[in-house]
Amino acid sequence: MRRTALAIMLVGFVFVFFSIPLAGVDLLIDAVGFLLVFNGARPLEKTMPGFGKASWCAIALTVVSAAQLFLGGTVYLVLSLLRAAGEVLLFLWLMRGLTQMLKKESRLRLVPLTYGAFTLNMATSALVAVMLFVPLPALAMGIVLAVVHVLLLALLLRLALLPAP
Repeated sequence: MRRTALAIMLVGFVFVFFSIPLAGVDLLIDAVGFLLVFNGARPLEKTMPGFGKASWCAIALTVVSAAQLFLGGTVYLVLSLLRAAGEVLLFLWLMRGLTQMLKKESRLRLVPLTYGAFTLNMATSALVAVMLFVPLPALAMGIVLAVVHVLLLALLLRLALLPAP
């Protein structure tokens, strides 16, 4: 169950982190990705409470992302800010859930990976916030975000492939 749940979350984050544009439409719809993250986190919440809070954040982000598909202007900007805050909370609770899982499975040497992943995500979120006020080269920012996203996906993949204790 744990492996399947983590694999579902991994696929969900692929939808959220990356885009495949076709005729101006992203084929990897973020709302679908957040819904997959919810479906992955939900079965784990009974034994690790961090995943329960993450699942509720994922549902809220599903609604916000779906609304962003249809709304524009100032409302879109407000939803973008809500989404950014929601993503920080989602990562906080996911990392707490992963930490709880690793401690429960006596895999303490892997716990620093979750703290490192959260710190990396927070640094990237701060950089994105700075971009609202200071123009940074879009290509450089895109590269930084891609690297962070790949590292976070690699962490989830690593944890999903761990054999059950």
